[in-house]
Amino acid sequence: MIDQTPPLILHVIHHLVIGGMENGVINLVNSLPAADFRHVVLCIEDFSEFRERLQSKDVQVIALKRSAVGIWRVRRDIYRICRELRPAIVHTRNLSGLDALLPARLAGVSRLLHGEHGWDVDDLQGTNLRPVLLRKLHRPLVSKYVTVSKDLERYLVERVAFHRPKSSRYITASMSSASVLGGSGTSKRFPRICVRIDCS
Repeated sequence: MIDQTPPLILHVIHHLVIGGMENGVINLVNSLPAADFRHVVLCIEDFSEFRERLQSKDVQVIALKRSAVGIWRVRRDIYRICRELRPAIVHTRNLSGLDALLPARLAGVSRLLHGEHGWDVDDLQGTNLRPVLLRKLHRPLVSKYVTVSKDLERYLVERVAFHRPKSSRYITASMSSASVLGGSGTSKRFPRICVRIDCS
């Protein structure tokens, strides 16, 4: 019997509070048809009442509180969550999201989408060595990349030495939608995801 349950997207972000990237996550979740996709938002730290902008009450929001429990506890929890929920896609964002990549892979998730949605507050020029090394280290785990500016795309190519342009996608706020996963390696039941970009 074919499983008719919509595939689950696990969104991993630093925290769900008022912010541009966080607003984009909520808009994405709200715009994708509930009949086609399920969603869970996993916060490396915590969330606020901003979560109330999620239109569906079925969307679970989980806080891991890394500052309180430590990174190794967070990684173990991400592995456990991925094993329990079996997401079709893990969509990580920015530097904190890198913490989810290895646990998700070890848990058997095959589609890992990583988005770069802005500069780190302590590295506005993208010159710090540590974030570059962390992104280099995690690069083999990522199925596809998404950036929201040409500067971030250039950063991945020139600083992180990312040499697979067909596996990256640059999207802008003016685009109505962009296919970020799909192609010959994607199953017929899960042909593609169209990401609606809405920064209003």
